[in-house]
Amino acid sequence: VMGGRPKNLRVVGRNQALPHPYSHPRARAQGGPKQRLSRRRTPCRMLGVVVTGSTKGVGLALAREFLKTGDDSVVICSRNQEQVDKAVKLLLQENPNLSSQGRNRVGGVACDVSKAKDVVNLREYASEFLGHVDIWVNNAGTNAYQFKPLIETGSEDLQEIVETNTLGLMFCMK
Repeated sequence: VMGGRPKNLRVVGRNQALPHPYSHPRARAQGGPKQRLSRRRTPCRMLGVVVTGSTKGVGLALAREFLKTGDDSVVICSRNQEQVDKAVKLLLQENPNLSSQGRNRVGGVACDVSKAKDVVNLREYASEFLGHVDIWVNNAGTNAYQFKPLIETGSEDLQEIVETNTLGLMFCMK
């Protein structure tokens, strides 16, 4: 800015908080915002949710949280159909009321996200099961079940990591 700093610009120190934008007297006089946007979801619409890599760990916890709302339906997936079936059974046992209008609210299918064909099958299954997909959580990932430096990682393990974590993400976002 030519001629120095503008008069309405305030320098804020590292530990100082900026005032709320509607705390200024002129903003208060104008009534503040015309409409406040709510961050809460309206309870009248059920969300269709897909969570990849969701038979254990963070993915399973995410599926549980979406099901806790009482409104959402969830599709889970993993590479192994047996693990998917176990996780679906577990979620149904934890939430016996997961039947809405005679329809299960949790389903699952095997899907290796590093394979484009599997992701297409997951998308088709989810669209049919849920009716619509509102949220897609790309949770699937791998470290090839090892905890060692990259330089010590074998070529096959490195390829599995890149295919799942990078290509899998891209296939799911497509």
